[in-house]
Amino acid sequence: MSIVISLSPEIEAQLREKAAQQGQDVSLVAAELLTRMLEWELQDLQEATVGIQRGLDDFEAGFSRLFQVNVDELIKFAKTLEGQELETAKFKCKFVVNVVDTDLYYTPLSSGILRKHSRKWLERVCQRFSITNSFKPGDYTDLSKNASYALVVISRYLENSKEVKILSD
Repeated sequence: MSIVISLSPEIEAQLREKAAQQGQDVSLVAAELLTRMLEWELQDLQEATVGIQRGLDDFEAGFSRLFQVNVDELIKFAKTLEGQELETAKFKCKFVVNVVDTDLYYTPLSSGILRKHSRKWLERVCQRFSITNSFKPGDYTDLSKNASYALVVISRYLENSKEVKILSD
């Protein structure tokens, strides 16, 4: 099967460089990368379903979660992280976060390409987190491709919140 995909010059250059490093045809490398990404997304979706169900089951059983995250408070807190180098938990992707109006922008240091996380979708991640308290990006794949970045901001927010400090005393 043949598919034509338009890539930015930066991504095309990365793909060609990867193919050259591996000594393989660029089409083969692209197909392998797409296959791995699709498999990863399927696994992430399955893990997300299990995590969400676990959170819902706990909630129905009367177990309350300790941490609630308010999107407006999170956005306000994210401003304090601007300029700091952060790192995702799973893939150790280094990035910085910036706040513009009520949206977060993540910039992975490896690519330098801005990734917008609008307030609307960030709020949905916060709501899901408040139900599951899960730090697994796979639990949010149906909500956002930027969850791994948002979870780092949420983690830092919780580490710095009065609620966590009181609980740890």
